[in-house]
Amino acid sequence: PCQFQELDCRPSKGLSAAVCKELQAKQKEHKARVAKQQEEASAQQRLTAEQKMTSSISQGCKQVAQYSSAVAQRRALEVLPVATLRERAAANPQKLDSPADELIVQLLHWFKGEFFTWVDTLPCPRCGAGTTNTGMTQPTPEELAWGGSRVEVHTCTECGLDTRFPRYNSPVKLLETRRGRCGEWANCFTLCCIALGYEARWVHDHTDHVWSEVWSEAQQKFVMCDPCEDTYDQPLLYE
Repeated sequence: PCQFQELDCRPSKGLSAAVCKELQAKQKEHKARVAKQQEEASAQQRLTAEQKMTSSISQGCKQVAQYSSAVAQRRALEVLPVATLRERAAANPQKLDSPADELIVQLLHWFKGEFFTWVDTLPCPRCGAGTTNTGMTQPTPEELAWGGSRVEVHTCTECGLDTRFPRYNSPVKLLETRRGRCGEWANCFTLCCIALGYEARWVHDHTDHVWSEVWSEAQQKFVMCDPCEDTYDQPLLYE
């Protein structure tokens, strides 16, 4: 808003009473206009924040709804080495009181060590050199079908080839691609837990991290599970 200099418009300062009254009215009008503009700006900020939160909650609900799909769970079970994981859990290397909890620990180990890959930037598929993230591009219809509304472009530092990196939100698609950052890791891992019969939830921290929580019957609580860190029951890890 424009600035309006307040004047000392008392008649004793050489201004007539009529001029003084007119200036005071203009100053009062200006203050009211500025106050209204500030209130409107504040209201718009509150509305924008509420809209962002509402949108985030809506997207989160759509995200977790995918885990209840029988098709998605069946696809996860086709990929998971269930027998191997149960054998490893039976050995009880973590000395946990609950075999079910031990199985989740083994799932974490397998997921990070043998299944999923972290991606900052993709290697160039043509020459194998490194790439840099040079921005975003429009998704294709196929990418959108799997929730890939955000597509990064990774440009080779040697040959200049551009490689697309869709950030898929479909846990079924992630069972195929097996790569991403914390969002993709937690998304796919949560589906795997539910496919194994656990009650699990997807946790989104707006300070920019995502992980899973799995219900432990033995402990009677949801236990933090971070597949990116291969970490079990360390809720203060991010402090």
